Amino acid sequence: MAVTDHSFDLLERRHGWKVEEVLVVTPYVEKEFFERLAKGLHPQRLSVIIDDGCRLDDIDMVTKAVSKAGSKTVAGLRCVLGSAPGLMHLKLFYIVWRTPGKRTARTLIFGSANATRQGFGGSVNAELIASCSLTMGRHADVISWCNAAIAAARSTEHIKLAGARDVELGKGIRLRLPALTIGRKKSALASFDLWVQRGWLLSEYRPDPGFLRVPIHLSKALSQTEQERIAATSGFAVPAKKRLTFSYALPEGQVGNGTDDDDADESDEGGNWRRKFFVWTQLGEWCSDACHRAEHHHFRRKGYQQREERLRCLETLRLPSVRQEERDRFLASLTKLWNDFGEEASELLRGGDALDEQYYAQLFDQRVERDLALVVDGEFQDRYLTGYELSQVPRFRPDVRGWRDFLESLARQICLDGARKQSQSRLPRAILEALKLTGLDDAGFDDPEMLLEKLKLVFEKGECGDAIMAQAATTISRYHLD
Repeated sequence: MAVTDHSFDLLERRHGWKVEEVLVVTPYVEKEFFERLAKGLHPQRLSVIIDDGCRLDDIDMVTKAVSKAGSKTVAGLRCVLGSAPGLMHLKLFYIVWRTPGKRTARTLIFGSANATRQGFGGSVNAELIASCSLTMGRHADVISWCNAAIAAARSTEHIKLAGARDVELGKGIRLRLPALTIGRKKSALASFDLWVQRGWLLSEYRPDPGFLRVPIHLSKALSQTEQERIAATSGFAVPAKKRLTFSYALPEGQVGNGTDDDDADESDEGGNWRRKFFVWTQLGEWCSDACHRAEHHHFRRKGYQQREERLRCLETLRLPSVRQEERDRFLASLTKLWNDFGEEASELLRGGDALDEQYYAQLFDQRVERDLALVVDGEFQDRYLTGYELSQVPRFRPDVRGWRDFLESLARQICLDGARKQSQSRLPRAILEALKLTGLDDAGFDDPEMLLEKLKLVFEKGECGDAIMAQAATTISRYHLD
């Protein structure tokens, strides 16, 4: 048998055995894991419980991954959210088999590995994974807990699953299985903390200054202003006296060193969307997940269309004829620079009696190949085009002090924005409207701590069925809408 580093073999069907049931309980999920699980086991029923702080599209991602194994597997899939006061942190995998002899066998897999490629792949994370066979005679309590978790996941109700403490697994081995709340729907108001947790953080993206530019390293520094002028008039930028850069993949009609608008202009495309939709926090500017999904097409810096055009120009360089034309333009500019430097040319650029065109042609091709490889990454493209990076709020709610500090920084800014008469921020406006609806607006935006208490109360009571509080929580969560 071939030795592998990965642990996906634990999720493969045994010869002649059928898989009736699979339970996955995990805080984090990833596409490849579920593709391999579904393909390897082909379970009749698959129940997945994910921590409720997950991305709202994670459930759809799991469904799409499982669909590659066939429609029958998708039909047996049930994917729900699991809740705990902090993070639902256990990683548990339970498999119910039907043996060739028509007997029932059960396997429990647990440890530190999430339901992710990183957890089971073997080449990224260092994980501890245990696998053991269960029998009804020796492991009834473990089987009972797993069966109860499956029943809760497949129910339409919001169910509290009791914990199982010190259940026997083997001689001298005991498990402590946690209590969970299972079945929260994506549409539920949940809690204020969870609403914030599912939000997004915005930060400015500083692109690689060498992207779409060929660096020319000089043998010695440009010592005279005249030489710097000569370099600039030949189409080269002079960011440092011993290095020139040449911009390529320029749209038709654009000449010069091709400085992007995102380097030269700090304003945003589409007006003041940052002031409307985002609130400053100690971790960056925050917006809700619903706001991100509805308004993300606005989240871009000035010069988006110009950067889009440059990427289109870059893609054309995959054609040999276009690459040759652009390479010739680059070499022509270098030749002009060589001639303009005169007798000092060989002291600055590579060459003897003439420019070393072969060396610089290779340099050009290497840079183009590097940049073409970069733009294959969709995330890189998105960051380059928009000029921003968006990331989900890290799941650090169990870090009580860190989470409290983060919420307090959010509340302080809401209070500051709410107190400004000319503020365009929509969240304080929605909060004020919600608090008036509930009769909780007596202190306005005077006290960040009090504001947090009120917001948590609104979401909590709204989740418990108070109609007025539910309406107020909905008003807050839809703040991005006019």
